[in-house]
Amino acid sequence: MALFVCAPFLGPTLGPLIGGFVAESKGWRWTQWVILFFTVAFLSPAFFMSETYRKQILQRRAKRQGNGTELRRTETAASRASRAAQGMQALLMNTIGRPVHMLVTEPIIGLFSLYVAFIFAMQYAFFAAYPWVFSTTYGFSLGAQGLTFLGLGVGCVLGFTTICASNIWFDKPRAQRWRERQQIDQEAAAQSNQGVLEAGGPKPARTAPPPEFVLSIAFPGSVVLPAALFMFAWTARPSVHWIVPIIAETLFGTSNLLIFMACALYLANTYGPMYGASAMAACSLLRYVLGAVFPLFILQMYKALGTGWATSLLGFVSVVMGLVPWGFVRWGERLRGMSKYPCEG
Repeated sequence: MALFVCAPFLGPTLGPLIGGFVAESKGWRWTQWVILFFTVAFLSPAFFMSETYRKQILQRRAKRQGNGTELRRTETAASRASRAAQGMQALLMNTIGRPVHMLVTEPIIGLFSLYVAFIFAMQYAFFAAYPWVFSTTYGFSLGAQGLTFLGLGVGCVLGFTTICASNIWFDKPRAQRWRERQQIDQEAAAQSNQGVLEAGGPKPARTAPPPEFVLSIAFPGSVVLPAALFMFAWTARPSVHWIVPIIAETLFGTSNLLIFMACALYLANTYGPMYGASAMAACSLLRYVLGAVFPLFILQMYKALGTGWATSLLGFVSVVMGLVPWGFVRWGERLRGMSKYPCEG
């Protein structure tokens, strides 16, 4: 899953790198041709892949076996139209209505989605801000401006490595210790209440840790993210070597991925297989809305406030937003109890 999450963050950092040199040597129109070439190259294999959605597999199997043929023969045109309308209504409700409803009614989804959307929007805003900063401050050419995004790319790779290492050497042993403590507590409760348990039967021990366990990777990210923004804000100046703000980009990219991965795991573990996809859809909806809005005003903000205070403003907001994962550790169980949807843990 870490690789799946890393791809949307790593891809946009490579785009400006390639596009900068293409635009510099061939003109901006060729950037669109390059996108088309990459799209054809990477999308073509999808036509030769097998279906993996279980529902579709079962429906195709039933169709091949001829199940439901007699039922389809007896159906009238009106009944088929009614069934199609009901199916479309259910599809719209599940794909659009439910995520929007969860976004505005579920505090867990609303708060975490706002935090992740803000960080995601900052990354897309920096696609416009970074070229301006490095061209005006350091005099970088169009091609060299694209190279500055390598900092974000390296940050994504470091974030991916950190997630994998944390899962192997920290999360799994910690979850195992939690299960062992649960088993010990269960046995102790059974011995101390033997008479009651013999009559009513023991309560089954929980086999999975609470969803807050996955937030551990968000804690360093919530601290490093504002630090990286403040570092970029006050080192992107002619008197400081250009590698220093690029290192700040790397730290931003790492913390960005850590926070988003924690959000994805937390929402999936909280709402389970039934509503986890809708929770992630709600998060994605807000992410891409803010990701489209921020680039519209970011250059004006940087030109008006300057690199230092414009980036610091984002840093101050990220400090406040960084309290979200810490707050879920304290009040997550209570918020799950208030949810209108079934929650795990």
